[in-house]
Amino acid sequence: MAVESITVGDLVSRVHFHVAGTATAGTTLATEIKWALDFAMKQLVRQIDHPAFIMTGSTAGTVTTENGTSDYALSDSFSRMVEPGVKQNAAPQETLMQIDQQRYDEVEGDRIWSSRDKPRYYMLMGRSTSTGTQTIRLIPTPDAAYTLKYTYFALPTSIKSASDGTQLDYRFPREFVDGLVLAAALHLPQYLTRDQNANMVIQLQEAKRDMRRLSKPYTPADFQSRRYQLSGGAMTPYRVSGLSGTDLSH
Repeated sequence: MAVESITVGDLVSRVHFHVAGTATAGTTLATEIKWALDFAMKQLVRQIDHPAFIMTGSTAGTVTTENGTSDYALSDSFSRMVEPGVKQNAAPQETLMQIDQQRYDEVEGDRIWSSRDKPRYYMLMGRSTSTGTQTIRLIPTPDAAYTLKYTYFALPTSIKSASDGTQLDYRFPREFVDGLVLAAALHLPQYLTRDQNANMVIQLQEAKRDMRRLSKPYTPADFQSRRYQLSGGAMTPYRVSGLSGTDLSH
């Protein structure tokens, strides 16, 4: 049995009712509402860290390596890694450790990992300039074909260009749809009175509290949110191992 049917058209109608007092939106405003809904949904999912959008197990992302290639594109829906998140798919399914560019340079990674081997570490690089996909770098450069699985937070399915009959991303909990509608309406403040805006802010805060309380959100590690270390500052120590006893915690 599928969850409650909530279409993009349903959402647009509800937002339009809040901002204009009727359920029927004109084409121009309907487009603006879809953009507001899309932004609001991504913002809610990101702020709450809702576990419904964690891709793991059978839904985890996969990377198949090639001999001599170190960089690979991650899923189009990739938002951020559930750290450490990357492991070999074949037994014994070793977990790869994440290393950032600063640490890699500090331990002279180009020299340490100059030879190809089975990947033990990974680094999240920038996004592709041609496709926009997140890139992962495997360290050392693979010497053969390996299949890796990675657990990550996914972006919700976009609403911006969806037809009215399109279902809201099934992963988004239907019990929090009212909060999504309120959040979208607040992104169209030019259509709201001061009292409407103030009341919606209060209602949205209550909806967010309920969402956090009932969703048992996943709390990610702080590796990806850590500030870039400036020269001369103390590096937070952590240990990575697996290559000839290499210890990078010094």
